[in-house]
Amino acid sequence: IELEHIPAKEIGDKEVAIQEVFDEIQNGPFNELRQPDVIKAFDLAKSKDFEVNVVATMSAGKSTLINSLLRQKLMPAKQEACTATITKIKDNDADCFMAKVYDKDGTLIQTHAELTYETMEQLNANPSVSRIQVEGNIPFVTADDVSLVLVDTPGPNNSRDPEHKAATYRMLSESSKPLVLYIMNATQLAVNDDYNLLSHVAESMKVGGKQSRDRFIFVNQGGTAGICFFNPVSYTHLTLPTTE
Repeated sequence: IELEHIPAKEIGDKEVAIQEVFDEIQNGPFNELRQPDVIKAFDLAKSKDFEVNVVATMSAGKSTLINSLLRQKLMPAKQEACTATITKIKDNDADCFMAKVYDKDGTLIQTHAELTYETMEQLNANPSVSRIQVEGNIPFVTADDVSLVLVDTPGPNNSRDPEHKAATYRMLSESSKPLVLYIMNATQLAVNDDYNLLSHVAESMKVGGKQSRDRFIFVNQGGTAGICFFNPVSYTHLTLPTTE
C-alpha cells in the first residue's frame, strides 16, 4: 500500500481559486451574473467586514443607541435632527477612534487621528461633508477574524443630501440582504415618516423569503413604552409593556 500525502489548501489558496471562478463567470455569456448587485454581493461575501446598517427616522434615538454600543459619547445625539452624513464605524480594537472625511465626490478632505464628540458635531454640521469613515474599538466584539462595521445613516426624512435618502432605500432593497438594525420610537409610530419607512421595510421583507425577514432586527427606543414589534404583513404594531 502506498500512501500519498496531499496537503490541504490554505484559506488564502481557496480564496484565490474562488476569485478565479468568479472572474470566469464575469467573462461568461450570462449578463445577469455581471449585474452590479451580483458583484457587490460577491465582494461582501469575501470581505472580512460585517456591516450592520442602523436605520431610523429623525429623533428615534439612533445615535444614542450607537453611543451605548460604543460605550462612549461619540455620535451627536439630540432631541432633534442630528445625523446629516453617512458614518461607517469599523472595529479595529484600537485605543482611540480615528476618522477620514470625504465630500460627495468621494474626495478625502480631512483626517482626524483622535476623533472626539465635538469634532463629530462640527463634521455633521459641515455641508461639504458627505461621508465619515471611522475606525476604533467597538467594545463588545473583537476584530480578530471579522470586523464589525456600524453604518449610521441619516433618517430619510432628514437628509441634507438627497442621495443619502436614496442610498437608505437602495440598501433596504439590495439583493445582497445586508443586516439592518431598525430603531423604533414607540411614541411616534403613527407619524407618516415612520409609517412610510416601515412600509418600505415591509415590502423588502416580503421579497426573498426567510433570508429577507431574518436580516431585520427591530429595537424600540420608546423609553418606558416597552418592546415594540412590527408585523410586515398586516402593517400593524404591537407594543408589550416591560416589567420592572
